[in-house]
Amino acid sequence: MDQIENVMVQMDPTCKATLEDALVKGTTLANSTRCGCFMQINPILAKSVKCKTNELQQFTLAEQYAQCVAAVPTSVADPPICSQADVQKPFDVMDAKCVSMLADAIATNTPTTQDKRCACYEQVDDEIALDLNCMTMPAKKMTLAQEYQTCIGEGMSTLCTAAELFGPDGLGTMSTECKQSFRTARTNPDAPVEDGAKCSCYESIPAEKLLSLRCKSMKGSSGTVAHVYQGCVASSSEI
Repeated sequence: MDQIENVMVQMDPTCKATLEDALVKGTTLANSTRCGCFMQINPILAKSVKCKTNELQQFTLAEQYAQCVAAVPTSVADPPICSQADVQKPFDVMDAKCVSMLADAIATNTPTTQDKRCACYEQVDDEIALDLNCMTMPAKKMTLAQEYQTCIGEGMSTLCTAAELFGPDGLGTMSTECKQSFRTARTNPDAPVEDGAKCSCYESIPAEKLLSLRCKSMKGSSGTVAHVYQGCVASSSEI
């Protein structure tokens, strides 16, 4: 309960009272209410809360936080390159090491690793990052807001729900064989689908659907569906 109390300290009085009432009564909150309150939390604190708010919840608070961040619409057609003023906003709240590393990456048009980038993006509150619908450099395919969503999803270890993964906006058009292997892996973590096999299964899926899935397809996955797909694209371009 100490973890939940630490979270509520960062909420406004209305959200704090709403969450306290739900905890006392053992009830669940509507998604819009929960997300409105949870997104007042700093990502680093949210990532540390690996418990459920009550027994009715399927996911931990960290996972629910990531789901809220992922649900924010960030898709834009032909996104522009971020201006210096744009990137300065997240830079203002990052530590000096992150600012130096990311500034150098932008200046040389050379993306840093996902792990390093995400460690920096997690220092930024969602109201700043999710407003940046621009790409940090020409070499990127995703906006800063979309990269932020991917980082938060990976950091919070969000697992895709069956509806998200196999629905019409997900991998619904994947072959029957692929769907079966994914379903087996989801119920048996000791029989995972390797990334190479995932790449083969992803070939028939439109890129926009794969990039929208900022959650893990199964426990033990090396990253979110979007992140694994990006790895597939990078690998194929090297052949």
